[in-house]
Parts: sequence; structure tokens; C-alpha cells
Amino acid sequence: MERGAKPSESADAVFAATLIQQLGQATKFSNLRDVLRVYVSHFHIYGAILWELAHGVKPVESRRLFVQGEYFRDQAQPPFFSIPMNSISGQAILQGAAMVSRREYRPEVVHHPEAPGRLKTSSFATVPLQLHGEASGAFDSALTFYRQVRPISGRELVSMRRGAALFPAIYGGIQTSVSSSLMMRVQEFLRHAHYPDATTLAEVQILARRALEPVIRTISQSFNNLETVLYLGDPSIDPDHFDRMAAKWTWTAEPKRSYRRDEGGTGWVLRFGKPLQILDMGRYEDDRAWYERAYPGMFWKDDSGIVQMAARQFPLSADRTMPPLSYVCVPVLHRNVVLGALRCCIPLQGPYYFDDDLTKTLGAVADLIGDWWTHWLYEQNQASENTRLHKLLATLSESNREALLQLAHPEEEAAKIIDLALSACQKLTPEVEVFQVWMKRPDEDALELARELRMGNLPTEGVRETVVPLSTRKLPDGRENALTVAWKKRMTVHVPNSATGNHALPHWLDCRCFTLAPIMVGDEPHGVLLMANERQPHLRGPVETVARFIAHQLALYETLRRQLRAMEDARRQQDNLLLDFQHQVRSPINVASTYAEILLQAPNRASELAGIIMEATRRASSIASNLRLFVELAHENPPAATQEVLRPYEVFQKLHRAARNLYNYKALDKRLDFSVDDSWGSEMGPLRVNGDHLELVFDNLFDNEVKYSYPNTRVTVSGGRAADRTEVFFSFRSTGLPISGTEAVNIGTRRGYRGEKAKQSHPEGTGIGLWLTRKLLLSMHGRLQVFPTDASGTNEIRIYLRRA
Repeated sequence: MERGAKPSESADAVFAATLIQQLGQATKFSNLRDVLRVYVSHFHIYGAILWELAHGVKPVESRRLFVQGEYFRDQAQPPFFSIPMNSISGQAILQGAAMVSRREYRPEVVHHPEAPGRLKTSSFATVPLQLHGEASGAFDSALTFYRQVRPISGRELVSMRRGAALFPAIYGGIQTSVSSSLMMRVQEFLRHAHYPDATTLAEVQILARRALEPVIRTISQSFNNLETVLYLGDPSIDPDHFDRMAAKWTWTAEPKRSYRRDEGGTGWVLRFGKPLQILDMGRYEDDRAWYERAYPGMFWKDDSGIVQMAARQFPLSADRTMPPLSYVCVPVLHRNVVLGALRCCIPLQGPYYFDDDLTKTLGAVADLIGDWWTHWLYEQNQASENTRLHKLLATLSESNREALLQLAHPEEEAAKIIDLALSACQKLTPEVEVFQVWMKRPDEDALELARELRMGNLPTEGVRETVVPLSTRKLPDGRENALTVAWKKRMTVHVPNSATGNHALPHWLDCRCFTLAPIMVGDEPHGVLLMANERQPHLRGPVETVARFIAHQLALYETLRRQLRAMEDARRQQDNLLLDFQHQVRSPINVASTYAEILLQAPNRASELAGIIMEATRRASSIASNLRLFVELAHENPPAATQEVLRPYEVFQKLHRAARNLYNYKALDKRLDFSVDDSWGSEMGPLRVNGDHLELVFDNLFDNEVKYSYPNTRVTVSGGRAADRTEVFFSFRSTGLPISGTEAVNIGTRRGYRGEKAKQSHPEGTGIGLWLTRKLLLSMHGRLQVFPTDASGTNEIRIYLRRA
């Protein structure tokens, strides 16, 4: 019970010392109750309440006072939690003067309407305080003392004012002490949170939740909240999605498992990165207009059941009111990037209202979590990147082995190698749903879909184009075409949300998020790799890394393919060179070798056989001297020819020499007769040709006649001026294997082409002689013409030469 002893100066000293002792023992904000108990004991009163003015909701005269701390001798909680400003305590704050209310003294100003009935008090005294914003000089709080037995005297009011003067320092000390203690404990928990290797996002979240649980528990104990929840997200995965990482709540309403920006109050904090304070969720409608002005764009969804759910958490009698359902949410930031939100709701014991100081303390804790979370993500991304890199290297090594095997099959390697690369993509980024490779079309300024691997359910209805012109820089909605941007700027393009990004894909490739990487061969792009998702966003960092690696691999495969094709071409050119050279020298060498053996066995025919051998050797020597010609033909270059003017008798001299070649008469034992008509030589005039090439042309034509004419037949050579009189022609007519119309078109124009009859009956032919003849004629601006076999069974081959 209360006593009536007058406090002495020594008692004041003990009082001050006790307050300081309480300050040193404070570990949570509700320790204000212990400080108020010291006041109650010192002034021999029934109870005391610290009221604080709620800032900003309405004009000062219309605002409310909230209980921030209280102590009553025989009550666990105060009988009321808020009072209007037209109360004694409110008026004391407005007027800046201490006030006393007694039963026998009832001023016109309304006092606590509940106090006399509920507390059975005889009087109470209120002393205004300034706990915040020292520079403004305005009172924002009040310390009210309640007595039941006898009224508070004027002398006691003076003593109470003197004691209340100590309270702001004690209050500030508790705020500082508890805030510092909270920060130190949070730092300690986070510092001891290790970073074991994790290979999947699910493992990362499990480890992070395990590390954050004691942090959230410590915050909840410091504020004594009904609910404390932490939401965090990874901006590199989805900047708009935040998962519940840790939570502490005592009621049945479980907090949401995840949030997106713009969803309710928490979503507003996640969007704008600013703190949000709700004084009383149960009375939100009363202050809705002010909140909508203070937090533009915030949509608060009223929950009519929140008051009933909260009421179950407080041991209230029927005549007691609900405490304020206070709410505060602060952003978790790192370098102005929103990583999440920390939310506290409904303190179970004073302070019952999250004022600016408590909000700043919570914000400082959120900053610590933000720094830790950033470091955690970095560590985990590094570990994930290293794991993925090892997996990437192993996958690429396997793909490279397969690719090198496929490169040996030029007709199929391009598609199969792309499939290998896309398969590697799928193994390394299983969260990606669609992989596409776009390659530049050879002769067009456009990209063509070369290959696609589809893992998800991207829409396929409607028109799906497979060619995108590189000139299409803008899409119909005005955004840039990401395919052409990746190609032209030679850069990786990542779009986490295609609905809001500046880059997009054509409508038939529309998807939620995508990554594009150019396929570079040297400094030039040759294609684009697309990795896309429709249902869920994919990991930006790993996906970009994989996209770049696979794009480089595709470029490597393309480079290898080109080099191998070049080697194949070089080998083919060498083969062609040998084949052409062999074709030209085989006949004279065979003849020389055959008749040399006959000469050894028949010395009586020495003169005849020596002539044959000499002619064969001459032709072989001529062919060898023109080796450069065969090198040019092997490289598919037109043979270089120095033009000279030959008079008619010089041309016929070369023609007769080829016709008189004894080995032509004797080769293959066909016994052919050669007839050359040179009577028209006076009409021919001089020709502009290359003498060496012309000799090879005549030799090849006679060699062709030897191979494909019937035995014991005549080969006739005639000529004349062409119709336009700028050319002359030589006609080689013979009786031999028939030539169809189709064969006449292809003989001489396609390398290695031979007619069906020639293939069946003359295995020594190669189909190169007339092709080579045509190449030689082209070097002299001449031409070759092959006629189908006529009705009499005669074959005709004509060559045309330019007149000088």
C-alpha cells in the first residue's frame, strides 16, 4: 500500500542511483517498466504511465497518445493504451505545463474518462516531457503518476517534476543501451554464420534461414513483438521476388511465404525502399487519408479479423481496451538496392508504439542484415560459380570430344555440334526452359533459327518465324529487338522481365525473361545463343556465364569446322593436282614404258620404237613443264596464261604434231586413223592464244579420241570461222561410244564426269581430260562444245579460239 512519507534529499539520491542501476541492467525496450516501478516506489503512488504523442497522423489537437511504458502495483498491463489529446496528459503536452487532477477538483478540460472507474484513483499528476527532437523545443511525451489513497499535493507535484526531469536522460540511455546491445548481438550472430559450400538455390536458402533464425529471435525479444518477419531476395535472380527467410510469431496467422513489390504495406517498402509506420492497424480507416498522402501508391488491405486474432494474445478483462496494433516495416538495403524488408507487428508489452527512434533502430539492424546478405550472396554465388565452372569445364570437355568426332562428318557435323552445345546448356542450367541457336544466313543480312531445344511450355501456337532480318532494330511496340542488339553490339543481353525491359524479342518468341549471347568467330559475330524462360526467372549470373561459354564453344566449333574444311579442301586440291597430273602423264609414260620393253625384245624395230618413245617422252616433258598450271587448277583458280599471237601455219604445226604422235596410233591397240584438214588455213588468220596451253589442248583432244573411239575408225579434224567471225573453230569428229543430250551438257563442265557407257567399258578414263581442256580454253578466252551423237553415230567436239 501507499505510504505518506515525504521524500528526503537522501531519498532523492537513492532514487537517482536506482535509476542509473536500472539503466545499466536494461536489455530490451520493455525495461522501461522497471524504471517506472522505481518512480512508483519513490513517490509512493499506485502506478505510472509514459505517454507518447503519435506523430503526423492528424493535427496535434486531434491526435492520440500511446502508452510507451507503464507500471501498476497490482496489474500486469495498463487499463487503457491510448487517450485523446483533450485529456489531462494531452493538455499538459499542448500547454507545456504540469497538471494535477483531483476528485474534488474537476477542471473543464476532460481528463482520463476511464481512470477513476478502472483505477479507483483519487488523483493523478502529469508532467510534459521532450523525448525526441530536442531542436524543436516542443513537448512530445508525458509522464503521468496515479494515486489511490490521497490526492497529490502541490509539494509532491514539485518533487515529481524534479524526478521527471531525469527521465529523458534515462529513456535515451535505455534506447541507446538496448539498441547497441541489439546491434552487437545481431553482429555476433551474423559474424559466426559460416558459408559452407552450397550447390543449389534451395541449399543456399536453408543455410541462410538457419543463420537468420537467432537474429530474428533476438529482434523479437528486444521489441517483444507478436510477429517479426524478414523477407529477402536475390536481385540477380528476380528483383521483384522476396522469400520469407526467418520469422517469429505467436499467433495463428502465419506470415506470407513470399512477397512481390507493390503487395500491401510490405510490398510498398520493397518497391520504394523507405520505412512504413502504421500506428494502429485496428484503426487504419480512421487515418487512411493521411496514410495515402504520406505513403503515395501504398495499398493497405484491411483485415477485419486482425483485431480478433490479436485479442487472443492479450489477457484482457471485459472492461479493458485493446493495445494499439502497431506496425513498422523497414527496407533491407545495400548501396541503395532493396534486398528485402524487416517487419515487426504488435508489441506484447511496452513500448506499444513504434516511434521514430525505434524505427531507426530497426533500420540500423536491417542495414546489418543487408550487408551480411550481400556478402552471403557473393560467397554463395562464388561457390556456385566455381561449382558450375567445374561442371562447365567437364561438360565442355566431353562436348569437345564428341564435337571433334562429329567434325569428321561434314554432311552432318553442323547440326550435331549445335545439339551438343545445347545439351551442355541444359545440363548446366536446368532451370532454363528454351535454348535456341540463331546463325547468320550465308548470303543475307538475316539470322536463321538453326537449332532449338525446348524444355518448358513456351507457347507454340500461331506464326513462328525462323528468319529475323538484322535490319529489324525496333519491334512494333517501340522496344529494341534484343536479337539484333546482341548481334550488332556484340554484347550479352539479359532481360529479367520482358514486360518492363527496354529490350524484347519478336512476339512469337515472347517469354518472361531471357539471355542472349553473340557467337563470335574472331571479331565478327556469326550467330546468337538464346536462353529463355516463361514460367520462372532464371539465375542471371550463372546463365550469363553459361551463355558466354557455350557461345564461345560454338564459335570454337565453327572455327574448327572451317579450318578442317580448309584442310579438307587443301587435301582435295592436292588429290586433284596429283590426279590431273597423273591423267596427263600416264598415257605417255605407259607408252614409253611399253615400247621400251618391246625395243629390248625386238632390236630390229629400233627406229620405229625409238620414235614412239621420243614422242611419249616429249609429251611427258611438256606436261611437267606446265606443272604450275595443274597447281592453279587444283586450287580452283583459273590458270594464268600469257597470250601471244600465232600465225595459221604455227597453229597447224602444233595440231599436226599432236595428230602424228605415234603413240596415238599405237595406244590401246586401236589402230586409229587421224585426218587433219588444213585447207581452210588461209581463212583462219592469226590467233591470240598461249602456245603451251594450245599444245595441251590438242594432246588432250586426241587422247580423248583414242580412249573413246571404236577401233579401226577415223578421227577427222576440220575447222572454219565462227558465225560472228571473231572466232575460229576446230571440229573433232569420230565414231565411238554414244553421248546423250544430258551427257553432252555435263561432259567438260563437271570435273570427273563420264558417260554411262564410258564408265562401263573404259575403266582407264577419269573424266578429267575434257574438263581440263575447257579450263585451258577459258584461260585463252576460248570455249568447248560437246554435241550429242548424231543419227549416223558420229560424235563431235568443237573448240573455239579468239582471232587476233
